[in-house]
Amino acid sequence: MADTTITAASVVPATSVIGTALSAGALAIGDLIYLAAGVATKAVNDTAAHAALAGVVMSASSAANQWITYQRTGTITGGMGTTQGVVYCASPNAGKICPIADVASGKYVSIIGVGGAAASLILGIFNSGGTVA
Repeated sequence: MADTTITAASVVPATSVIGTALSAGALAIGDLIYLAAGVATKAVNDTAAHAALAGVVMSASSAANQWITYQRTGTITGGMGTTQGVVYCASPNAGKICPIADVASGKYVSIIGVGGAAASLILGIFNSGGTVA
């Protein structure tokens, strides 16, 4: 399997679980982020720090130093390109989401959640700090 294909126009966040942060650069709706000194950066599973997930971007930014919102818990309904019952993680591609089966040897395992019905994503962030053997 490959990274999920997100349809930004169809993504609907849960309203009670949103955080805000400044962006380190351009971010799209559906990107995974980590926070470094309160600044949102695209997550990637190459180091424990870069894979320490904070959430999923819910409002895009076109450049650095723009405010974004992100979801930490709850369910993101529609548009996430997920398969029900599959566990999803930070991808080796910056900001992207991939099935846990696609996390390669030596990469960090940071779970974002589980695919729900109708291409939704049930968030359950777990930053293991460990790598695949």
